[in-house]
Amino acid sequence: MKILITGSTGFIGYNLAKFLNNKKNKIFCNYRKNKKFLKGIKTKKISLLKKIVFKEKLDAIIHCASKTPVNCRNNNIIFYENLKMMDNLITLAKEKKIRKFVFLSSVSVYGKINKKILKENYSPNNPNKYGKSKLICENKLNALIKHNIEFICIRLPIVVGQNSHSNFISTITKKIIQNKTILASNKNSYFNNIVFIDDLSKFIKDFLYQKKKINKTINVGSNYKMKIINVINFLFKKFNKKKKIKWVKSKSKPFLIDFTNAKKNGYQPSTVKIALEKYSDLKLN
Repeated sequence: MKILITGSTGFIGYNLAKFLNNKKNKIFCNYRKNKKFLKGIKTKKISLLKKIVFKEKLDAIIHCASKTPVNCRNNNIIFYENLKMMDNLITLAKEKKIRKFVFLSSVSVYGKINKKILKENYSPNNPNKYGKSKLICENKLNALIKHNIEFICIRLPIVVGQNSHSNFISTITKKIIQNKTILASNKNSYFNNIVFIDDLSKFIKDFLYQKKKINKTINVGSNYKMKIINVINFLFKKFNKKKKIKWVKSKSKPFLIDFTNAKKNGYQPSTVKIALEKYSDLKLN
């Protein structure tokens, strides 16, 4: 299978490319500045903000690239560029008559969450520009159905693995390792808002090769919820550090992710504890 992966210099895109890089697949990754990458992977200098010229045959596109509040402070740029990238990739998908399109979306599409259980049919509640851009991009993919192109939109929570960053787990882990006091809230609330990168990669790989046709937007998470306080205690114990926690009040309400639809379509997640175990083992090695 010939696969184009966008955003391959980022944490998720890089790990996906690495996971899918085998004799069965030919992986292409776009770059703007730095073209150094994994052995056996083809790199191409492509701007996703312009019409994409791609001569080789393609079977699938995995769209990981994104403007986020982490890499851009201008909300208008975040909104415009995310939509522009999607428009150009949809055009490419039609031109190349690909079979599969994977879009990495975000739970940010839901905005302010007031539900205890987060399901896909939960109506967005005033999402920020980033969340709105992801939601509109999801809707744009419906245009692929009449071209017989299957797609899946995966609404991501926290994704952890080697070099993961800019999320609750990665941030507190860094502070724990540095013997700094961490701030946390909702200590007795349950948590399953985490995905280990290999579980995500396997799910995407299975989607690319499965014969069952689906066009879906789905949530993902981890099995067997844990209390926030137990998550944090696990990390302190794992890194053999003295507990330094300051519990604070938060305006955000805790929630659990319902990923029943993902399971029905082959998603096989780790438990929260195992995801934390795998992630922390990578940090220790």
